[in-house]
Amino acid sequence: MKWKTALGLSLFLVLHFNLCKAQNVRLLSFSALQNQIRTEKSSVLIVNFWATWCKPCLEELPAFETISKKYRLKEVKVLLVSLDFEKDKMKLEKFVKTKKISPEVILLNEPDYDTWISKINDDWSGAIPATLIISTKSGKKAFYETGMTASKLEEEISKFLISQ
Repeated sequence: MKWKTALGLSLFLVLHFNLCKAQNVRLLSFSALQNQIRTEKSSVLIVNFWATWCKPCLEELPAFETISKKYRLKEVKVLLVSLDFEKDKMKLEKFVKTKKISPEVILLNEPDYDTWISKINDDWSGAIPATLIISTKSGKKAFYETGMTASKLEEEISKFLISQ
């Protein structure tokens, strides 16, 4: 009986510390972000541009969380690219931990938006939330300068998964 208790306690501690561990928010330049996108191994990559000060962005975050969990075994990766200010990195990390955000979060360290926005999409005005979906196998891309729901994301992801 003692071994079952010890095993149960060990399992609880492992799960507890893994769930409570704060996600590390990486600070990246745009060129480093481009490199990460270019070398992604998942079949479909969803890159969402957002910020903690953007109400529509915060409203759509649960959709990305849902999709990240639902499709993680189907080679779909969600990457949340925060456009918060570098000086607010600790605030962002606290937000990510408090909200228990599981997709990878990157803080983009490129304050001059005009130098990189058109490299994401020629038609992007720079408004957020904005989402880029990429098939890493075919190179197919779709860009959405609007808030997303889980059902809309699923609809768009299915187009990418079918075409592979």
